[in-house]
Amino acid sequence: MDSTSKQTNPIELLENYRSDTQTIAILQRALHSFPRASANEVIESMNFTHGEGIGAVTGRISDKTAYIAFHYHQKMDSVNTESYGRYASELWRMEQERERLNFYVSLLEPRQRKVIELYYMQGISRESTASELGVTVRTFHKIRKQAVDRLTEMYELTSELDH
Repeated sequence: MDSTSKQTNPIELLENYRSDTQTIAILQRALHSFPRASANEVIESMNFTHGEGIGAVTGRISDKTAYIAFHYHQKMDSVNTESYGRYASELWRMEQERERLNFYVSLLEPRQRKVIELYYMQGISRESTASELGVTVRTFHKIRKQAVDRLTEMYELTSELDH
């Protein structure tokens, strides 16, 4: 995934805030308990003997067995590293974007910040958010629009600096 092509639209980031929070938690857990194939598991999964008779396994191990096992083990390490890297990269991207959004939200006027936190980040209805702020729903919409416009300006400013 190209980190520059992913979400940089603040309204999209806000609307996906709660689902992204879940995704971040899932990726953190996946990385914490990332399953890796061990050398023994790889070698045990390779059966180089031939069965002769009922219930008895005998046979000769080929001279190529160690070579094949070594290269198979290298391939498994590569697959493990690549998979882990994709999880880690996506988690890092999402955490950086989350940190950036939270920082920009912290720079908003107090009422704007409160609207964003309650409505988008906590998922509280517009009626309840308006009530919490002691304003009408119409005023809530005005404050929300001002906040989103200000966040958009912040993102536009930094995107111009990034290029």
